Amino acid sequence: MTGSQRHTFSNAQYRRGGQSILPGYPTWSTHSAKSHTRSSDIPCDTCTILKDGPAQEGGHERIDDGKHDDRLFDAVATERGAVVSHIIQEKYRADRQSLQRRDPSGYTLLHIAAVSGNVVAVSSLIGLGFVSHLRDCSNIEGATPLDLCRNRMEQDRILEEEHLSTGWTGYNPDYLVVELMLRRNMGEESLLEELEDEEYIKKFRWGCTCGQCTDGWLSLRMRFRLIGPTAGAMEEEGWEDWSTQCLPEHLRLPQRPKSFGGGYRAVMGAIFELMQYFREAPTAQKVGHHLWRNWDNQGMKNINEYLSQGGTVEDALDYLTTEARQQAPLVGDGSFDRLMEKDFKDLAGMDLGIGHETDIDDQVRYGLGIQQEWRTAPRCANDLEFAMWRSIWRSLGFDALLFRYGLRVHVYSHTSL
Repeated sequence: MTGSQRHTFSNAQYRRGGQSILPGYPTWSTHSAKSHTRSSDIPCDTCTILKDGPAQEGGHERIDDGKHDDRLFDAVATERGAVVSHIIQEKYRADRQSLQRRDPSGYTLLHIAAVSGNVVAVSSLIGLGFVSHLRDCSNIEGATPLDLCRNRMEQDRILEEEHLSTGWTGYNPDYLVVELMLRRNMGEESLLEELEDEEYIKKFRWGCTCGQCTDGWLSLRMRFRLIGPTAGAMEEEGWEDWSTQCLPEHLRLPQRPKSFGGGYRAVMGAIFELMQYFREAPTAQKVGHHLWRNWDNQGMKNINEYLSQGGTVEDALDYLTTEARQQAPLVGDGSFDRLMEKDFKDLAGMDLGIGHETDIDDQVRYGLGIQQEWRTAPRCANDLEFAMWRSIWRSLGFDALLFRYGLRVHVYSHTSL
């Protein structure tokens, strides 16, 4: 947990219980933690955790040679940039052995730097040759620096998901850079040598484990899950029957002009084509640009009708996410996965955006291609992350007023050509 996060939770009356790393909030007024002030709460700096308590976790005894420098460990945990680099270099010149020592819990300086997300400290220590600590797990947790780094990333994710209104905002970029440095120096450089820091952050910030997620968050299987309901919503036939189910309550009126439905389907069409044909994630900029370039004047009027009546791109994406989730395993009924595992001839009749004029042979071939791609797609931690997917596209600029204004600018320039 970062210092700013600790400060936020502490101000909100969250306190640490026992030796827990994570803060908690007592819901009943008689809990003893209610009497703890901020100054009396158990400190949660990595270099002091369990310092005065039992240390029998992971089968390791307390390791304390009595010679470690608390100030050095504190600096590695809290200082950043040139300051911590200077401190480490000065210590190295004055007493190299001081950088080899451990804190009372058995952690080396590299462990502390990794769990603190301290990019400069990790780089400095590795650059000075302390690579033997990369695989060191002689501490109370039996963890390597990479283990601690990843554990902290997951702890921060859990806290954000549970306590922030915006949901998880992705892994901290500093921790990702630290993870990359540790992985490279542990022998994984053949897999990672082509990636710059920024590329690695983009690729793995949102928890991708397959390495193939579009923009780091839209996995191949999630894309398939979203394509199905998108294609169905594009059909004009039966609009009146299902529109009341896929729109929020404030848009469910008995009478809607035909142009409203046309605009809704146009938005769905842009999302579908971006994912199906261009293999891109449907961000606000891409959806708006695709609408502007591919719809005629009447289509753009329909889109503006939909937006002016209160419809938003968020409504369309909410519907897709909800429908896909209901058909997914674990969180839904699993019907989509069962369908994709059927023989491809069964898939030929599934509506995935194939025109009605397409003959059955083309549909069979299309179904075979869809099924083969689904079966060969690598599994990823993001395959069922519907809540994360929703929070991501909400953070990528799908503001109704801004989108509506930008779209109308496109309409005017489009009609004036």
